[in-house]
Amino acid sequence: MQNTTKSEPQIFQAAFIATTIFCFIATFIISFGNFALLYALYKNLKYDPRNPSLPLYINLIFSDFLTGFVVGSLTTADAYIDVFGKNSVALDSCLFLFGGLLMFVNNLTITSISVLRLIAVVKPLLYRCSITAKRIRLLIVFIWLFSFLICLLPAFRLPQWIVILIYSHSHATIPIVILTSVYLVILRSLKKQRRYFLNMHERMEDTMLKKRIERDHSLIVTIAMVLVLFCLSSFPFVIGVHVLTYIQNCDNCLSEFAMRMITSGIYFSGRCVLLNSALDPFLLTVRMPKIREAVRKTYARHLCLFSKSMVLPQPKKVAIQSSNDKQETAAVVLQKVHDIVNVTVHDQ
Repeated sequence: MQNTTKSEPQIFQAAFIATTIFCFIATFIISFGNFALLYALYKNLKYDPRNPSLPLYINLIFSDFLTGFVVGSLTTADAYIDVFGKNSVALDSCLFLFGGLLMFVNNLTITSISVLRLIAVVKPLLYRCSITAKRIRLLIVFIWLFSFLICLLPAFRLPQWIVILIYSHSHATIPIVILTSVYLVILRSLKKQRRYFLNMHERMEDTMLKKRIERDHSLIVTIAMVLVLFCLSSFPFVIGVHVLTYIQNCDNCLSEFAMRMITSGIYFSGRCVLLNSALDPFLLTVRMPKIREAVRKTYARHLCLFSKSMVLPQPKKVAIQSSNDKQETAAVVLQKVHDIVNVTVHDQ
């Protein structure tokens, strides 16, 4: 919110306007994209016992949809009233509660998916024996309960800067460290497995080796995309929080204009966390074959029905015969009648 006290610099009006436009566009993209993906999964995706972690992906899409529909709407309204210099305690409280809850559910779900992928790559037998659908459902319940408890930190009347600092580390720093560590172990394991299969190349068929290399390459690309998108959406918030903490504890270290510029950038960076929820449905559609197939079946059928309904009826073509065609047709008919008469006379 805009601060009008003398101890802290005011935020530029352009930052409020830019944040309002950004949040409005992000809210529409997040809500529409994740709802379309949820609808496609509801229509065509069937449960596969060989992939028990699939409910985690659905939980991720559902939390992304709520992030856009609830948090995005609240953020847009908050930035909009900031344009006019107004304040709403109820709006701030709802934004702090639902924003913290859904963001933490989102990040914790991504972390859980990454850890399960690590177990599947490093210990495939353990993954098949220990990771079941029941345990995945319990994990999802634990994610929501733990996220709700984290959101209750303001109830302990902690200073606001401490709560924001805890939020920045729990929502961004810790997940980034865990994701980076997990992905490094996965890459190292894939490198060892590829070396082993290359040594066994003489005993294996070329198709098997090719499929193995393609699958490893696809997993590496997915890992890189997830990590890059997560860092791009989280780092501005983390950096902004630490810079804001430094500014508040530093008196007369910067000019007033520089303080306003930095504070305006920090205000906008806090909304960049919406980027992760906006890009998740596109990433899942591109990198997950089953989700991509469900989307293709759902919307290809709707597009076909729509295209058929838009096709205008073609007018019937009336064949216009020329005078020569009419003469030839009449000659053929007379010849057939003559043949029938000859056959009848011959029979008599």
